[in-house]
Amino acid sequence: MKPPPVLHYPVAYGTIAAMLRLPPDETVETYLFSGAASLVSVASRIMPLGQTEAQKLLFRLNRVLTSWRIDVSGLCLEKLQTFSPGLEVASMRHETLYTRLCMS
Repeated sequence: MKPPPVLHYPVAYGTIAAMLRLPPDETVETYLFSGAASLVSVASRIMPLGQTEAQKLLFRLNRVLTSWRIDVSGLCLEKLQTFSPGLEVASMRHETLYTRLCMS
């Protein structure tokens, strides 16, 4: 029996959205917004960006995200690929750095 594939977070997000029969364009939009919200959250911890300013920034980012037209018609698992070893290595090193921007 073939083992199930190990899915990266965006693939898992898309798979669940498909199982729930959510529209593909809305799925991409909500995924991008959740990523933007995460980045703004980190930014509010490492720089002088208050909660009100962070919410205003997210509001403006949402306008940009909803204005993008992403063609999802040709997307399929066979075309999916992700290769970012630099990001993975940096993420692994983060916990043991002498100086860290965010403690999580």
